Amino acid sequence: ATLMAAEAIADPPDIPMLVADRAEIAFRSGDRDRASQLIDRALAAGTADPGISSRLHNVAGLIRGDVKELDRAVAEARRGGLVDEEAAALNNLALALLRTDQPELALDPATRSLTILARRGDRHRAAAVHGNLADIHHALGNETKSREHLVTAVQLFAEVGIEPGEWDPEVWKLSSW
Repeated sequence: ATLMAAEAIADPPDIPMLVADRAEIAFRSGDRDRASQLIDRALAAGTADPGISSRLHNVAGLIRGDVKELDRAVAEARRGGLVDEEAAALNNLALALLRTDQPELALDPATRSLTILARRGDRHRAAAVHGNLADIHHALGNETKSREHLVTAVQLFAEVGIEPGEWDPEVWKLSSW
């Protein structure tokens, strides 16, 4: 009800983002049909803003596991010069490819995401991507590389002082850990 009230008073450019947030909530609550309806509504509203467009396509791709939507999220983020959004979309693209048994294709976007995050000094998210790269290499049968990424992920988390229960890894992506 609060989000619906916010939609009524929000500026028109904010409405698709609010609807996308509602879609994410529905998805996390297990209501995939409602999530899909809401993200369709947000996408139908359209926007020229690459940040909003990237976010909408990222959420759509995550909800549906749709690689094309995630590719579009990456492209929109890149068009807007939004490196954080690009790194997030690349990470989610890699995860979608891994979930569809395409680990060989998942390697490139995960590596590109990690490169962006390393350049920005974002150790929290870099640690998460290293964990994802460990999963990708495991799926590829490369246990040595998998262990290397897993060790790096643990080291990065230790460096930033993350205590159990202190950080919610689901904030950055729509998958449960």
